[in-house]
Amino acid sequence: MQSNITTIPHLLLDSYPSLSNAIDIPDDIKGDIGKEHDFLWPILMSKFPKEWGLICDEVDEAIEDGRYIFDSGSGVITIRGSHD
Repeated sequence: MQSNITTIPHLLLDSYPSLSNAIDIPDDIKGDIGKEHDFLWPILMSKFPKEWGLICDEVDEAIEDGRYIFDSGSGVITIRGSHD
């Protein structure tokens, strides 16, 4: 099975690259998906609620059709590959 992991904040920043310029991730957490998630989600959710809602709708749809697996404890999303 081919898969990748991400989080809603990371999907949001990937979908809206201009938002990345508005947020500085501290150097001491860069590269740690869990710490980045914990840092980013309250900022993105409060400052960009429209974009946050759109990404959440996309994630919900992908969970329903089996493309994504969501770990509610960690916030990590596994994106299922096409070779499952």
